[in-house]
Amino acid sequence: MKTKFVIIIIIALVAVCCKTDIPDNVRFEPCRPLFNPDVADITVPVNIAPVNFTVEDTLLQKVVVELTAAHGLEKPYITSAGKDGLVQFPLKLWKRLLPQNTSLTLRVFVKHPTEWIEYPAFNYYISPDSIDPFISYRLIEPSYQMSNLLTTEERCLENYDKRNIYDNVLNEYACVNCHTYDRSNPNRIVFHLRFKQNGTYISDGTGHLSRVDLISKRFPQGGIYPAWHPSGNYIVFSTNIAIPFVHSADIVRRTEVFDSIGDIIIYDIKKNIIITDSTISREDIEETFPHFTPDGTRLFYCRSITPPMEEFEKYDFVSYSKKIRYSLASIDFDTAKGTFIKGSIRIWVDGQKLGKTVSIPRVSPDGRYLVFCLSDHGTFPIRHPESDLYMIDLQDVAKNEVLKQGSFAEPYPHETKTIYVRKPDGSLSDVVYTPLCCGVNDTTSTESYHSWSKNSRWLMFSSKREDGLYSRPFFTHIDADGNNTKPFKLPQKDPANFYLLLFKSFNVPEFISGHANITDKETAKAGKQKIIYPEKIVVL
Repeated sequence: MKTKFVIIIIIALVAVCCKTDIPDNVRFEPCRPLFNPDVADITVPVNIAPVNFTVEDTLLQKVVVELTAAHGLEKPYITSAGKDGLVQFPLKLWKRLLPQNTSLTLRVFVKHPTEWIEYPAFNYYISPDSIDPFISYRLIEPSYQMSNLLTTEERCLENYDKRNIYDNVLNEYACVNCHTYDRSNPNRIVFHLRFKQNGTYISDGTGHLSRVDLISKRFPQGGIYPAWHPSGNYIVFSTNIAIPFVHSADIVRRTEVFDSIGDIIIYDIKKNIIITDSTISREDIEETFPHFTPDGTRLFYCRSITPPMEEFEKYDFVSYSKKIRYSLASIDFDTAKGTFIKGSIRIWVDGQKLGKTVSIPRVSPDGRYLVFCLSDHGTFPIRHPESDLYMIDLQDVAKNEVLKQGSFAEPYPHETKTIYVRKPDGSLSDVVYTPLCCGVNDTTSTESYHSWSKNSRWLMFSSKREDGLYSRPFFTHIDADGNNTKPFKLPQKDPANFYLLLFKSFNVPEFISGHANITDKETAKAGKQKIIYPEKIVVL
């Protein structure tokens, strides 16, 4: 006990004495040093893990950081780092300070061989809006061409703990994809396995993981991109043929994927039947990326005219994919009957008219905002460096919505309607969608897959903003008026080295409000159980 007490005193003295190492004749440098990751003036949730960083400087010999707070500290907390420049904060101190303060102020001092330098102070702004405690994601090589070593991880955002909820080493190296939760509900998850142990795996809240085969003669690809209905009784899937190919000239995109023969189907979990509807399963229209509103009365999705098949039949996939441009659409849903309401299709953002393509619409759990990806063409924004995130305020649209019936023989069937909003001058304009200001304004950021926190205050999205190759999770706060803050990257104990040595992308990052109710051992066991086949397909 005595030895332990002496060690504690020594550590405390070292921490206090760090500041005394800095001489009086420190030179002030008005420009900030290079932080990895960029943490200057970010906004973080009150329950996030410590946001550590590295000061990157080739002349660096020592770093001293002084942290001050309005509450919880009688005097500044001092921490230091050697030539590696790694600045870390104790979890216990961090967890004590964040709930008591609206910001933390940091001053950085760097020792060079001949001088000490002080840099401008910066802040961690603290939002009282908490973030969901967990996320999950698939780790995969950025080429998306290898599937022999895949895991789906669960990571705690309140510390750095993580665990596997799927490991394909335990599943005969099956390929796992499209893990989707019901708005961060850890008890409802659906994912697919390909090759060995193939099937759609569904955990519907009962604690049991079912293995379902949705493949049929009518829908030979089965279910692809899923969307849970809030009732938990239905999962809507797009059913597509995914066509991957490698660019021979476009080194930026490298590989491309586009969907063909896209339709929407409904899987009724309780009745074990598939429902299809000619309204939303048409040969001349490609449908994909379904997503329900929180009340379950409307399904957002993306739809495109099927391009002429000449290039497809000649295997000229580059030309063909560039003609695919999806619009943002919606259709009303009858929750009691589990069917779509005919004549209720609405076009929100017209990709054909815009010359762009929409993908991955996601509505916030409070029903207020919808965020989607916008890129040049195709279906796979993760391969498009120009992909950015845009947001629609659904509340403003609901207040000012004017539904104008059109004779849309081209490019859409006549039963569709276009959404318009009334501008202040009384004129009508297309629905207003605005770019999320996520801090990067170049052509290599690839902002793509996104997920809302349960309280609708945090948006997580994947981005290649750092190197144009690897997707990493970033977080931004969305306030009640739709304003977002400077994003920050998923915290790690040693972020610079962690991301430098991880040669995998974070794919399909999803929020979870608690521990997922499955483990890698359970998913491996489920792969050996009997397959459930839907009893019938109901065609409406």
